[in-house]
Amino acid sequence: MGVTRFEREYPAAVGASRMFKAFVDSPNLLPKATPQAFKSIEVLEGDGGVGTVTLWTFPDGGHYKQVKQRIDALDNDNFTCKYTMYDGDGILAVAEKGVYDVKIEASGNGGCVYKFAAEVYVKDGEELKEEHVKDAEERGSGLYKVLEAYLVANPDLYA
Repeated sequence: MGVTRFEREYPAAVGASRMFKAFVDSPNLLPKATPQAFKSIEVLEGDGGVGTVTLWTFPDGGHYKQVKQRIDALDNDNFTCKYTMYDGDGILAVAEKGVYDVKIEASGNGGCVYKFAAEVYVKDGEELKEEHVKDAEERGSGLYKVLEAYLVANPDLYA
């Protein structure tokens, strides 16, 4: 099994605390903020903290059907989270799992910077193609931008 790692950063016009609260509450928020992107996000076990497992189901007709996510670490004071995506399609068709480290840091302009590092554990005999990585990056950045826009449009949410 091979491991591919990539890192990205995205600035946002929303404070770090609000963005992190929204990120942690994504099982509730994302289907409301982006119903075109999510059919549902269902908590299978846990209370939203470490060990929580959710099932993310996507609308019919897309490239993705569903994926499971497990929260591995969560630090509400330092705005960090580590989670694992598994049992899904898309990039997970060739990978056993993807492990993501997220850190949201305040920026000097009252906004924040969303930083993440991903480690994709490619199945033996499979190849992680550039198109898989590009698609995963575009989906991740797109969701982050939608989340930012939703928070800007709803300034009292997670305040």
